[in-house]
Amino acid sequence: MSNVTTEIQAKPAEQNMASSEEMQLHLLLRKITSEFETALEAFFDSWGITTTRFVVLNLLYNSPNGMTPTETAKAVGVTNATISAIISGLKQAGLIQPIQNAGDSRSYRMQLTDSGLELMRKIYPAYNENIMRLWSQFDSAEKKNLGNLMTRVSQLLGVMGKSR
Repeated sequence: MSNVTTEIQAKPAEQNMASSEEMQLHLLLRKITSEFETALEAFFDSWGITTTRFVVLNLLYNSPNGMTPTETAKAVGVTNATISAIISGLKQAGLIQPIQNAGDSRSYRMQLTDSGLELMRKIYPAYNENIMRLWSQFDSAEKKNLGNLMTRVSQLLGVMGKSR
């Protein structure tokens, strides 16, 4: 394992303290997460959108009947107020449009506009190429093992931030 920090190793191994190895793994995961987000932001910035906007556009791209703002907020994992701001920006950019729900004039679904659909059709090949460029560096067994480990870490993240 690479030496993420030497300061952590100098700490005494007291009861209820993370071990040096655990702290190194924690810092490495934070570093990878940060670098991953930075790389994604740079990629999507070259297309004139943010990662968050891509997530919403991707949901709508894969939902031919569109999605309500509430459905979209739940799928993205944000509040209705946050999705409202994201939707507003995407509407202003001409990438999505509201479609009135049949039989319920009070609600609407969001769908991609022709411009939004065209953008997604342009982004996907480059996005998939980047994904393949990264993951082709690992053999099948490594990908499976890493996937299992990442799934386990994801499932256990709920224990972080809890006090005893």
